[in-house]
Amino acid sequence: MELSTKPPNRRDIDGLRAISVLCVLLYHLEIPPFGGGFVGVDLFFVISGYLISRNVLSDTERGRFSIQRFYERRIRRLFPAAIVTILGTLLIGALWFSPEHFKSLTQDVVAALGSVSNFYFWRGSHAYFAKAADPSAVLHFWSLAVEEQFYLVWPAVLLIGRRFLGKALPALILLLGAGSLFAAQASLATDSAGAFYLPAYRAFEFAIGALVIFAERRFVLPASAQSILAALGFGLIAYAVISFDGTTAFPGANALIPCIGAACLIWAGQSHPLAAALTNPVAVRIGLISYSLYLAHWPLIIFAGYILGDGAQTIAAKSSVFVLAVASSELMYRYVETPFRARNTSLFPVMGVAAALIVMVGSLAFLANRQDGWPWRLSVEARATVDLQRFGFWPCTRSAQSKCAFGAVNEKIGIQMIGDSFAEQYVAAFDPAAKRAAVRGEAYTEEGCPMLVGLYRTNFDGTVQCRSERDKYLAAIKTNASPVVLSQSWLTYGGEIHSELGHSGSDASWIDVWRTGIEDTISDLGANGRRFLIIGGGVEPGCRSQMSRFAPGPLWHAPSTPCPPVPVETVRSRNKEFNAMLADVQERHPDQVRILLPDQYLCDADCPATVNGLWLYWDIDHLTVAGAQRVGKLAESVIRQFIEDGK
Repeated sequence: MELSTKPPNRRDIDGLRAISVLCVLLYHLEIPPFGGGFVGVDLFFVISGYLISRNVLSDTERGRFSIQRFYERRIRRLFPAAIVTILGTLLIGALWFSPEHFKSLTQDVVAALGSVSNFYFWRGSHAYFAKAADPSAVLHFWSLAVEEQFYLVWPAVLLIGRRFLGKALPALILLLGAGSLFAAQASLATDSAGAFYLPAYRAFEFAIGALVIFAERRFVLPASAQSILAALGFGLIAYAVISFDGTTAFPGANALIPCIGAACLIWAGQSHPLAAALTNPVAVRIGLISYSLYLAHWPLIIFAGYILGDGAQTIAAKSSVFVLAVASSELMYRYVETPFRARNTSLFPVMGVAAALIVMVGSLAFLANRQDGWPWRLSVEARATVDLQRFGFWPCTRSAQSKCAFGAVNEKIGIQMIGDSFAEQYVAAFDPAAKRAAVRGEAYTEEGCPMLVGLYRTNFDGTVQCRSERDKYLAAIKTNASPVVLSQSWLTYGGEIHSELGHSGSDASWIDVWRTGIEDTISDLGANGRRFLIIGGGVEPGCRSQMSRFAPGPLWHAPSTPCPPVPVETVRSRNKEFNAMLADVQERHPDQVRILLPDQYLCDADCPATVNGLWLYWDIDHLTVAGAQRVGKLAESVIRQFIEDGK
């Protein structure tokens, strides 16, 4: 059956949109029992697949489809509210965020403006510090990017498929959807972030919505069947929302549950008795403002958490965020969405205005990013505090041979560091001593990588990159005789560390593998009597706070709740076996090897996470500049002597 008239407006679909956005909102507010409320995004994808496919096919069948008109309507539908949300997010970020956090936000905004947030956050999810990073205020733009990428491809799929396959078009959609589903399920084991963010692994959800169109045309359902279908749809969605949580393998096969639920509700129509749950005025109104509500709710939650700290978890705060999100979305729907959607223009003027605004806002964000998050927004005293609350990999100057040059950067090399991020964090500790000794330091580091001779990491997607950087940096160190600092996250790699030289044996413990790597590094780099300083096991605070809130911004925000001190006996017990191995290495190389144990400088009777209001730890175990400088100051004589002995 083909349509000869324009498809009618579906109030029940507005109601389904309301369910979708409320599930997401209540999930993000951490309101039980909405632990699986993230499936609201999947419901949106099914709805989009249905509506976009229906509109393209019906317009084509009536001989009225225009690709220019299609994209012009999409831009007017999506862009105005999105750009207003981005501008508002940048404004609030500029008023409250510290320079480092605002710099990060501006980079995220550029990705959102380019409609590539999903790829951007996917790539970021593989970064070493991804788990430590605080959520972005524009993180939710990933789903909008997926939708926009769908719009680029799907009309062509429908038009080409209809022309060349005719009535077999549903088979093509089914085949594409099945391929997407199988790929998503397979990807969960190897790249779960890709399965979540990338459009190829979400295409089956849009395809499910599109297939409902052909089911409607093929089968005329009696009222009883419509009711059964609606009940099934509500049940499947409720099951997913209540039983799913952050540990659920998703999307993949589990996404079929809410997606089929949405498809059942769409197919059931709006004439059955249960339709009142979707077509009542409240549900319809929330559905109408659902796009603005989706855009507005997440930045409000992020800013509430940033400004109020633990206070954002109270019932009063969450209720206020909910009300504010609904109120702001109602305003945005009335005064932004509706006026622009009602205009009747052509594609190129609309595209030109949108492109100009994207360039303007993107340029502003890029400028703020390049200018280090606009530190001029803060007082001189506040800027000094900001610098102390950075990650300890600071200050750094661009270097042609390493990741970071520090100390007296215009002088000859006098100290070198090699390791992973646990070497990076000590740049702030060694920088003052290197400046006083008038020598340049070079930090040869790669996050998440063992950088000692012959060592490599398994079960890690950066293994090839790690080996390449390791060999390049070791070769650079061999070109001079300056002393070397070795520092790694010794205790966290466990059984993933192996030696490709085979010196430690296949059944060696992780400590023995590290011993082999250290000994091989001393042998390879120390033939000329080069000195080595090995930094032992570190200190882990008792909790992780929201690191973006450590540093001040232009306007007040509640301080982070301090972590409780960790007993020094706990730290030393954890590091005992590894540090004993280091002591043994030092005994074997008494003229070349020195040991620096961080707990001797970060702990007294216990190991505090903060001192004089400054956080010593940037995340669960990396040091801030304040923490690294504490080590550097208290170990000044050790570091100074190490540098002098290497001259």
